[in-house]
Amino acid sequence: MLNAEQFLTLDDRLLILAARVNLQPEAAEVMHSLLQADLDWEKVLDRSLAFGVRPLLFMHLTTGSRPRWVPGDVLAVLQDDYDVHMLRSMRIYGCIKQVLASMNQAGIPLILLKGAFLANWIYLENSTFSWFGVPPGAWQLHRKSP
Repeated sequence: MLNAEQFLTLDDRLLILAARVNLQPEAAEVMHSLLQADLDWEKVLDRSLAFGVRPLLFMHLTTGSRPRWVPGDVLAVLQDDYDVHMLRSMRIYGCIKQVLASMNQAGIPLILLKGAFLANWIYLENSTFSWFGVPPGAWQLHRKSP
């Protein structure tokens, strides 16, 4: 049987773990051990941008004791990218919220699929906007009561 560890670099394994919204305890332990290894942080930054996992990578690397294993300049790049991503998302959600409210007021049923729904669930349910001083739930999309 093939072992994925034979084909993946430590950097790739870190990015695969970072692509998850929530880390199970075993995965968190693996991430912790990877952070103590000799990672190619330039490669991690490049690939995290290419794979679109920088916001999740930032969330995971700033949890618990993990930041002490990450170079400060890497955290700064991830923080800047995360801030830009979140501000863009907040702007988009403001527009989506207006559209949903207008449709609801007009009695037009509307279902959010994929991107908007998933991002709402991943980022808002994890209180990400609270980093910007926005209270949890303040940016949640309009949901029709049952």
